[in-house]
Amino acid sequence: MATITTRDIIQELIDGDGTTHGDPQCLSIWEYRQVPTRKIVWCVVYVKEDLKALVDSHHEIIKCLWNKREGKLGDAHENNDRS
Repeated sequence: MATITTRDIIQELIDGDGTTHGDPQCLSIWEYRQVPTRKIVWCVVYVKEDLKALVDSHHEIIKCLWNKREGKLGDAHENNDRS
């Protein structure tokens, strides 16, 4: 699992079908709000256990932006977006 704070990197992963710069393809990309800062960040899930760790972290999960089965589901927000 990787936590990413840069929107451009996440958008590159989404547009690149879950991979970038020769990295292995991820399983899914999630957008969530960090607790307590409320800043939007992203989680790149590489194995199923990573998703469980994200859910167990008690962060406010916003949505899945991309997954291996369905492809692109959305675009990344700006990480200062508080809507």
